[in-house]
Amino acid sequence: MENKFSIKAKTYTIKHNQTSEKDVILNSSIKYIIPVYQRPYSWNEEQIDKFISDIFRSFYGFDRNSEPEPMFIGTMQLSGQRKLENGSIIQEVVDGQQRLTTLFIFLKILSQKFSQNKELNQLDFDWLETKVNSGEQQKNLSHFLNLNSLPEASTNNLNPYITNALIINNLIEGGIKNDEGNRNDFDIDGFVNHLYSNVYFVVIETVAGLSKTLQIFDAINTTGLDLNGSDVFKIRMYEYLKDKKKQEETAFDKINNLYAKVDNYNRVNEINISFTEILSIYQDILISRYNLPNVLFSLGTTTFFDRLFDSLFNLYQWENFTKINEVELILTDIDRVIEARFQWENLLYPTLEDASLMSFVWWSRYSRFWKIVIIFLYRFNENPNDVFRFINKLSKLFILYSIYFDKAINNIYTFTYKLIDDLIVDEKPLNDLIKRLEDKISGLVPYHDINGKEVFLSKLNGNIVYNAKKKNLICRLSALLEEDLNSDIDINERRERLFHSQKFPNDIEHIQSFNDENIDERESIKNKWGENLHSIGNLVLLERNINRKISNKSYGEKVKEYSTSYFKCVKGLNSKYPEWGLEQALARKETEIRKIENYLFS
Repeated sequence: MENKFSIKAKTYTIKHNQTSEKDVILNSSIKYIIPVYQRPYSWNEEQIDKFISDIFRSFYGFDRNSEPEPMFIGTMQLSGQRKLENGSIIQEVVDGQQRLTTLFIFLKILSQKFSQNKELNQLDFDWLETKVNSGEQQKNLSHFLNLNSLPEASTNNLNPYITNALIINNLIEGGIKNDEGNRNDFDIDGFVNHLYSNVYFVVIETVAGLSKTLQIFDAINTTGLDLNGSDVFKIRMYEYLKDKKKQEETAFDKINNLYAKVDNYNRVNEINISFTEILSIYQDILISRYNLPNVLFSLGTTTFFDRLFDSLFNLYQWENFTKINEVELILTDIDRVIEARFQWENLLYPTLEDASLMSFVWWSRYSRFWKIVIIFLYRFNENPNDVFRFINKLSKLFILYSIYFDKAINNIYTFTYKLIDDLIVDEKPLNDLIKRLEDKISGLVPYHDINGKEVFLSKLNGNIVYNAKKKNLICRLSALLEEDLNSDIDINERRERLFHSQKFPNDIEHIQSFNDENIDERESIKNKWGENLHSIGNLVLLERNINRKISNKSYGEKVKEYSTSYFKCVKGLNSKYPEWGLEQALARKETEIRKIENYLFS
């Protein structure tokens, strides 16, 4: 890649410049190109109204009777001039496409309305071309230019140039009329002279690669780069393919097709998966495949790819990106990630247990590793139902360690990073992956000199309220295990009621209230029950509306409302325990612990 770099900034007018004849937008020797990586022309009526109205106000003066005033119309960033074989000179528009295109349409409408003006009559409209959307935008622009007159209305017109030309035409009609609504005395010659000579741009010309050009734009544009992370990836991936793979126009089309594929899948499935999410999965694959430092797994996706491209282009050598010489970015790999992500979205859950597995991953302390499931499908796409065997063990591992420790631990981070290596680098068969997970579960906390399983069960036996993550995992698992796990009836609704706390708000209910309604008995109850008040024996998942309704009433009053709950773990309390006290809570605790033990360690 060439390392040429320069920045020039000059003040331009539209056509007449007393300082320099060359510093004008309408320079007969220059053609402006909207490059393939830009977004389509998209200014709306509000933006166009301000742009055109400001021009007329600068001409009329602040009270329509004053001398014309100079107007600053904004900043444009252009690439360095490039001479083609036919002798013409082109410059790419890095920033300022919307203003420049609107000016282009404005001049075209003026030339049609006021052909008697010599300056307008001499205008050619071959100085702007767009390569956006594989030539579709240029077709729209050419269609507009070939119109002899504008249509009467454009309510459903999909051509943005014609739509905005109608808006501009109406604004011109309003701008040329005086206070009495008369347009006959409008000084078109004076207006065009003002427009050509008294309206200013600051043009910043940059000679640099795309990546460096974006950095320059980001520094210049104090309002921030008008591109999100996936937009920037599109541009830099285009530069990477263009320079490293010697691909030109087809490179951007191939990249664009991936973005269109995600949009299409979202539309068909009525969901909203962002391209950044796709890239975050690809990030993990790259880190594993090329043995990059594990710390990069926790780096934000936008930052990761920014620094990766900086290093690939030798713009800046970031820490932890020193071993990237062998890294190769492949579009077909990203395509496989897209397929895997939407394959997961469309998997049919055989049972309620299968449907709930991923929810436990998200509710655990290791939710950041949810992407390993998509990586599994990326690797084993030929038999997607095997993913439920894999997630079953993965979710149990994450549940165990989320309960055993009060925070996420590095031991599981390292284990999971190695699991990704097993998928991507070593390409281990499914049974080997399952065996690794089972060994990790059965050898829970092997570096303790006491039995990890017994310590785990003791944690279930005590106070679980002090830690919200632990409390929610244990109580939701307890509620799930009361349901018919192998039933395929109403799977999605049952899963959402258990885990989708925004759609179906629920709480963890104290069956014996921590603060009993009988104020005089509160202290004696707390002393008698001790930590058993906050143990799994006395806690149950319950809908929030029911929980708030029953407040801290007696058990006899509560069970009347419990019967209206959706959850079997609550509905069945009255039949199992007609009365409630410490003895019943201890019995239920023993039952719940054995139920959870059998599920996790079976």
